[in-house]
Amino acid sequence: YPTCPGKASYDLGIPLFDHLRVYLAEKNQWLDVRTQQNYEHFHFVQDCQLDGKEKQSISHQELLNAKTLDFNLSWLPKH
Repeated sequence: YPTCPGKASYDLGIPLFDHLRVYLAEKNQWLDVRTQQNYEHFHFVQDCQLDGKEKQSISHQELLNAKTLDFNLSWLPKH
């Protein structure tokens, strides 16, 4: 979700789905969003990778250029 109105960056939270595909019409490509260990009792994002690079937030331009967004969840917060 956008962190601040007017700022083109997004904070990352827990996805609702194990896998979804988003068509990015501007780039004529698909973005695959995947979640590992998406269990009801896992309430923390262990790590998130955009095209294989670990991220804590993502700019709008990075999102438009990405092909994969992978979330790994955990029942304990990352230390």
